[in-house]
Amino acid sequence: MPLQDMAGYLEAVGLSILPIEAGHVIVASDPEPDTRDPFDRLLLAQCQVENLRLATVDRALVKHPLALAI
Repeated sequence: MPLQDMAGYLEAVGLSILPIEAGHVIVASDPEPDTRDPFDRLLLAQCQVENLRLATVDRALVKHPLALAI
């Protein structure tokens, strides 16, 4: 799928893109993840703030309490 079509596709299937807010950036995910990747940490912090779970196959994240292994 062309990248420019991605947003429309996500909306069509009922998904939305969660924007990065200041509150997501300033919170540390708890517990701290095993990864040092700042983007992974940001995704977990977003989940924590928004009371969501992160669906992932990333071996560095699947054991985190906020992750949902798929």
